[in-house]
Amino acid sequence: MPKEENGSAKILLVECKVKKTELSKDIEKFKDLANNPDSLYFVCLRCKKFSGGPKIGVNYEELSKKDSSNLPIEFAFAYQSETGKLDLPKNINKFRCHEFCFTEKELV
Repeated sequence: MPKEENGSAKILLVECKVKKTELSKDIEKFKDLANNPDSLYFVCLRCKKFSGGPKIGVNYEELSKKDSSNLPIEFAFAYQSETGKLDLPKNINKFRCHEFCFTEKELV
């Protein structure tokens, strides 16, 4: 999902689980993605801005010329609070990671 930050588009990839402990495989999935340039470029292609499309998108033609480690991609983990202990990374390679937790009441 593209988001705008400081006037430019960023791509935020989010994994959501009810239990925090269920995110361990998703950490590995994001690590695999972060180490696969072809997959990273494909993510950017899927979030490309185009005529008649969403207002927010990335300039794929410009990004395809960048080193894959400098693509505007960020990762996020979301889960219900108090559902186990798991250390979530702050970064995977050069890509920033976010953590969101919600109470059961907020989820319902």
